[in-house]
Order: sequence, then C-alpha cells, then structure tokens
Amino acid sequence: MPTIRLKALIVDDEKAIRRFLRSTLVAEEFEVVEAETIAEARAFAEKLRPDLVVLDLGLPDGDGAELIAPFIALSKPAILVLSALDEEARKVQALNLGADDFITKPFGVAEFMARVRVALRHRVQMQGRRRFMMTGVSMWTSANVSSASAARMRSSRRASTGCCISSCCTRAR
Repeated sequence: MPTIRLKALIVDDEKAIRRFLRSTLVAEEFEVVEAETIAEARAFAEKLRPDLVVLDLGLPDGDGAELIAPFIALSKPAILVLSALDEEARKVQALNLGADDFITKPFGVAEFMARVRVALRHRVQMQGRRRFMMTGVSMWTSANVSSASAARMRSSRRASTGCCISSCCTRAR
C-alpha cells in the first residue's frame, strides 16, 4: 500500500525560516508548500487543503492571525503559530481564534516536531479519522498505512537536532 503524505503549508515571510521548516517537515515525510504573504497563503490553502499550517503572525501584508478562522473553515488543519514576540496577549488571541499551539522563536527541531505531533493528534481526536503512522506516532489520514511502510518511515527518519534561529536567522541575535 502506498504511503500517504500529510500536507503542510508554511506561511512565513523569512526565507531562512521557511527553508528550515521545509527541510524539517520533508524529512518527516510531509508534502510542503510555502507562502510568504497572506494572499499567497489563501491561494495555496484553497488548492492544497493542508493537514498542518505553520503560521507566522508578522506578515508583510497583514496579521497572520486573520488566516486562522478561514483555514479552519476550509480544511480544519492543525495550526501552529510562530512569532518572535513573546507577548501573552498575542498568544491568547491566536489560541482563542483556533490555533492549536503557539511557538516562540527561537525553537529547536525536536520541540517543533513534538508540537506538530501533538497538534495533529488533537485534530485526529476532534475529527475522528482513521489513524496514520508517521515516524512511530499515530497520526491520521483517509487511508491506513501498512506496518512495513510505517517501519520504513521510522528507519529513514533522521535525527532531530539544531535550532532554527541559531542556524538561519540573525534577527533574534
């Protein structure tokens, strides 16, 4: 049985952050699309119907938080919000709008992927879909994955190390 890949949409105006997130998610068998503006994100979400959205709040054409409700209405993805700002009010706003988690930059690969897995597990529980094995953690999709495919995915998984900000972004330094 072929492996079903989860779809992720990365919305961030910083190319280095998008590159880091793309490589991390591709290593975990995600199909990834990138957008750097609200307008691009809306267009890609319509076509892709993502399972996961990684969303920066500070975008050049507006506040990324305005995308949370439309994304949920469209495909009910797990939504992880990123921000360099550690303001409680912004975190609460994003979570109240429907985001599953809020990650403050800087963050490491291991923390990021742990939060992705938790957000996807929560969406599975809310939506009641079938289970999907991704790197040894039950996830969801519209089809089952054979145990051989799951084992192959686990064995091909590379180690999660590094930090997005220290390796690719000078803004936080």
